[in-house]
Amino acid sequence: MRPLLLLTGSLIPLLPTVAPAFGQSEIHPIVTLAPSDVPPPFGTAFGASVAVWGDWIAVGAPADPWGSGLDAGAVYIFRRLGPTWIEHAKLTDPDGTWLDHLGASVAMEGDVIVAGAPQFETTFPCCGGPGAVYVYRRDDQGTPRDLSDDAWYQEARLTPPNPVMGDMLGFSVAISGDTIVAGSPYHSKSEVYRRHRDGWVHKATLDGADPDPNGFGYSVDIDDDLIVGGAPIQDDGTGSAYVFRRRDNRWKKEATLIASDGGRRETFGFSVSISEQHVLIGAPQHVESGAVYLYLPTAMHTWEEQYKLVPPSPSYAFGQTVCVDKDLAIVLNRGEAWADVFAKRNKLWEPSTRLVGLSSPYELALSIHERYAVIWTRVYVVRDRVSLRDFARLENCLSDMSVTELTPDCQPFDLTADERVELDDFEQFMGTFAGP
Repeated sequence: MRPLLLLTGSLIPLLPTVAPAFGQSEIHPIVTLAPSDVPPPFGTAFGASVAVWGDWIAVGAPADPWGSGLDAGAVYIFRRLGPTWIEHAKLTDPDGTWLDHLGASVAMEGDVIVAGAPQFETTFPCCGGPGAVYVYRRDDQGTPRDLSDDAWYQEARLTPPNPVMGDMLGFSVAISGDTIVAGSPYHSKSEVYRRHRDGWVHKATLDGADPDPNGFGYSVDIDDDLIVGGAPIQDDGTGSAYVFRRRDNRWKKEATLIASDGGRRETFGFSVSISEQHVLIGAPQHVESGAVYLYLPTAMHTWEEQYKLVPPSPSYAFGQTVCVDKDLAIVLNRGEAWADVFAKRNKLWEPSTRLVGLSSPYELALSIHERYAVIWTRVYVVRDRVSLRDFARLENCLSDMSVTELTPDCQPFDLTADERVELDDFEQFMGTFAGP
């Protein structure tokens, strides 16, 4: 019997259930991303995976045929230019082959992009390959403030330590610092790699240590010394999730999580996310509509279920994709035209806003970092929005260079505190500008 590091049954009714509020404010996308080199009739699965970090967005296109053949895959890189985003580069594998599906998963942190190619070296298309994970690094050419000359190069291609047909390494990927974790759900395991000097070395193979086939690694995430992985087919689809902690450079399983009110075929662990020790786990088939559970660690390194997030009305697959970043959590539900945002205020998670403008039931890729959230191909600003009205006010202050004393209207735009509104102030402002 698996250890259940959850609240006892007698306390379950005390757990708060948080549902998004009707009439909450709506946020529309500021831009929709699109590849520049693929004719519209061709399907590339562009947007199957996304990752955002600072002024960069990576978009996976695992069915892209223009690199090494049909479904070889690719990753497109976009960078922010003022209020919009422009295509900067397209990453492929010159040694890739048909059906590799590069870009099926993607993650980013700092100057590094990680992309999964779960069918790399496929011998029999029916059976899947051992898979691979590609690591790309950005070279700023010695001009960190000038993004236009930055170049991305392939730093490594990571493969399973003991490749087996059907491993499908890279089905899911995540990165934190110098550590990468990649899921191989068809063999219920995840591989951990760490950067050492100028290369990446394999450090550990993680599994749920459970004899029941569980699909561990279907979803993975990492934050510093914690890894969480979902096993959505555990116990006939009831699902579970596993938390691992790094101690003395070794990864050890710390907890097995299950939903307090879970049932068969509810696929708990279908999606996972972790940020600052907040673990978010989606169960998209919970009572047909879906639910999301939030866990926090205790002082004794056990994990307790704190909240259950539910859809506001009968829905479909609420929690199919989840993402948490510091004080914000976003939940996607398949087939709906919106995503719900929850904000942490005074230790409580409350419904905040709704991201609208989705149209396809397949818009399941989700990433959030700091100010921006990306869903499929749509970019949203979820923190510190600056409006076009402020932009117009800045332009007026900037054009009136004859003013020797700042007016109250212009004072907020003197970001360099030199009593003038100049190009340096404009550049700093554009760093926070997000469009309408």
